[in-house]
Amino acid sequence: MTGTLPPANRRRPDEIQANYSVDEMLLDPKPQTIGLVDDVLTTGAHFRAACTVIRHVYPDVQVVGLFLARRVPEAVDFVDVAHSMPIAS
Repeated sequence: MTGTLPPANRRRPDEIQANYSVDEMLLDPKPQTIGLVDDVLTTGAHFRAACTVIRHVYPDVQVVGLFLARRVPEAVDFVDVAHSMPIAS
């Protein structure tokens, strides 16, 4: 699959956190909820890293994520599944 790193090469959330910061101009007024939007949720490492950074600044604020797609680690070939199913008699 192109565009994905093998699990051994993927960065952990604690390694990714350094890429994120909170703009201090946004500190007032304090938000009640913060929404993070991304196209694909692969491992969730970036979402967890961003949540950690936000929660350091806003520990009591709810952080929610909206993802348009989710990567399924081991996709099932539906043709193989259909052929392996017993036929009802």
